[in-house]
Amino acid sequence: MIGMLKATPERLTMGIVGWRMGQLPLPAFLAPRSVAHESVNANGVFTFDVPIAAPLLGRLTRYKGELQLS
Repeated sequence: MIGMLKATPERLTMGIVGWRMGQLPLPAFLAPRSVAHESVNANGVFTFDVPIAAPLLGRLTRYKGELQLS
């Protein structure tokens, strides 16, 4: 998959803009859909949210959470 990153002072966002199988580009209308977000909250904790969906099928999975130093 080919993604596009957008960074702001608050967070990093990545969306899918294309996909391939090796060197062969695949049709965009069949590509998985995802707009992932990463950020650091007010307590300094890294948070992430990554939903993944497929055309005609809807949401396949979503992982969301946070990482903390222990």
